[in-house]
Amino acid sequence: TRTRLLDLAYEAMVTKGFAATSVEELVDGAGITKSGFFYHFKDKNELARQVLARYRAQNEELLDRVEARARELSDDPLHGFLIYLRLYAEEVNGAVDLTPGCLVATVAYQERSFAHDVRMANIEMVAD
Repeated sequence: TRTRLLDLAYEAMVTKGFAATSVEELVDGAGITKSGFFYHFKDKNELARQVLARYRAQNEELLDRVEARARELSDDPLHGFLIYLRLYAEEVNGAVDLTPGCLVATVAYQERSFAHDVRMANIEMVAD
């Protein structure tokens, strides 16, 4: 249920924004009660923090996987870096059809809709 709520929240946040995403909509989409939502998340901002944390972890995993593959393919640092860029571009290109938008851009664009700590988590992700 938690994963389903995170999936629904991510998709809603990048397609229509955080402010326009309601807890009721997420509860209906997950097929749970409102108390079920609050069992998993303290509030809507906690949900946003968790969506960002999961997004960050997935991005780090992707970058680590691409870097490891590039290192496997070349010992030369410059050549390895070029391979890395190519592999990363292929990953991003393949994800364009699967992803409705960019979560980091959504949070940055609608920053006033989010609690301060959610905005700070987004800034940290961009800085990394």
